[in-house]
Amino acid sequence: MRTDGQTPELYKTPVTSELVNTSNFVEVRQRVTDYVWQVIRIWRDSDALEFDYVVGPIPVDDKVGKEIISRWETNLTTSSLVYTDANGRQMLERRRDFRPTWNMSVTEEVAENYYPVNSRIAIRDVKQDLQMTVLNDRSQGGASLKDGSLELMVHRRDLYDDAFGVGEALNEPGVDGKGLVIRGKFWLLLTSLADAADAHRDLAQRILSEPSLTFGKLGSTTPEDYLKKHKCQYTGLAKELPKNVHLLTVEQWKDSQLLVRLEHYYQTNESRQLSKPVTVSLRDMFAQFTVTEARETTLTGTLDVKALDQRLKWRTSDGDRDGGRYEPNRVAFDPTDLTVTLNPMEIRTFIVKTKSR
Repeated sequence: MRTDGQTPELYKTPVTSELVNTSNFVEVRQRVTDYVWQVIRIWRDSDALEFDYVVGPIPVDDKVGKEIISRWETNLTTSSLVYTDANGRQMLERRRDFRPTWNMSVTEEVAENYYPVNSRIAIRDVKQDLQMTVLNDRSQGGASLKDGSLELMVHRRDLYDDAFGVGEALNEPGVDGKGLVIRGKFWLLLTSLADAADAHRDLAQRILSEPSLTFGKLGSTTPEDYLKKHKCQYTGLAKELPKNVHLLTVEQWKDSQLLVRLEHYYQTNESRQLSKPVTVSLRDMFAQFTVTEARETTLTGTLDVKALDQRLKWRTSDGDRDGGRYEPNRVAFDPTDLTVTLNPMEIRTFIVKTKSR
């Protein structure tokens, strides 16, 4: 991304709005231009502000490429810091116009401060004890180009190559030659610093696991009769998992075995309660079967975890001789009682044998 100028241009056309009030939500439907539409929605059972947008096709009849962003501006004092996620997991601190390993000379203010945002981006004001977190439904570029401001790249149609190696302009005309139309969502959370992780971790997990909707003809039957004849709700778990544990994988493996991955998806010290280690039992986790045996493997499931002790070790810059591997208070898996202790951000993988209940 190489912008023509460092300040975005605001749309000069008047925004038309319509207020819709229902028993479940309140929303404002906005038309910015013929190719930018947005719905801002507040659900009555949610603390998140939802932005549902449609952008495109982006016109280029004026021979000018365009990159559409969404920007939120606040009065938060953020000290040039912004936080972005790494593949939906750890939140990384980013400082504007700064790199930790070399002295940075800023030549392109916008491009050099954009970062990949896979699931969320946040700014914090320590004095006001506030954090604003914006979650997205797809990987995008994001930045905080001034204090109190957040922005995410939404859509683009460019007519010239940026000289960064692609070798062609990012101009996708679509099947009709007019350009692509995209639709997406943002969710905005405003919380205290202490409550921020509890809010955005839970919401991000719900967004990731959101069910896909499919539709079919109901026919002559009534909805009540359909519900009586069909099983419309199902859970494979015997009981609900702790709020900081995610069942990442249940996969058919060889010899009637299953591959099971469990994930602790909170970081150390980001939540008062949910950043603590947590212990769960594999034996009675599932509703339809009982786990009778389990062995822990590497993340890929291809190697016994004990084989990691045979890895080459080397001296790092801080004198650590364990190859830089950091495993805080890691509790060894005991195959006799089948309980697993997960530390923050830890993923553990098991090959299990089962029997029907």
